[in-house]
Amino acid sequence: MAVDLKATALHIMWNVNCTNQLVEWLEDNIEDHQRLFSDSAQDTKEQNCCPCTAKGSKTSFYIKMAEYILLIDKDEKVRDNIRANRERKYTKAVENCIGR
Repeated sequence: MAVDLKATALHIMWNVNCTNQLVEWLEDNIEDHQRLFSDSAQDTKEQNCCPCTAKGSKTSFYIKMAEYILLIDKDEKVRDNIRANRERKYTKAVENCIGR
């Protein structure tokens, strides 16, 4: 029986392993990390610094992080589901974690 992966997005249980993967991704992707958490343009102007800001939406960073963090699951069905739903549900899970 075929399962529509887009219709059956899984619930993500964020745990210590996910957090560790997130930190590892941030450490390994310094430029993306800096763009994602950069100071505001006003702050950098006041400090006479050059801003390192993300161009466009931060969603592209959340997609990269979600894939890195969640595609380590041992269950192939989970990995397939994540690939099918990455831009909707799983990027939001990463964004929510970072926003806490």
